[in-house]
Amino acid sequence: MVLLIGAALAVLSIGILAYPFLRVRLRPQGEDSVDGASGDVPSLESIYQEISTLRLEYQLGKIPEDVYQELLGTYRQQAAVALQQQAKAGESAILEKPSEEDIREDGGGNAL
Repeated sequence: MVLLIGAALAVLSIGILAYPFLRVRLRPQGEDSVDGASGDVPSLESIYQEISTLRLEYQLGKIPEDVYQELLGTYRQQAAVALQQQAKAGESAILEKPSEEDIREDGGGNAL
């Protein structure tokens, strides 16, 4: 009984310690999230944090170069999509703001 409990605790401990290292590999990186089809794109800050963590793990030798290059490319694509979405959001915000000419035409009240 004691050996069974000890083995279970050992497996649990190893799983807890290995999870952060396997998290990058196990995370679903579907193609639909890269091309912007899904609305759930991570923020730029979180993408940059993931890139920083990935580079650190690669420099420490915990990730092989081929996996590093693949994940780095994926994160760069996600960053590009996030930047495009921010640019579109910025453009729509600019388009929604009434211009001074619109305000003058409206007589100083609400813009069109």
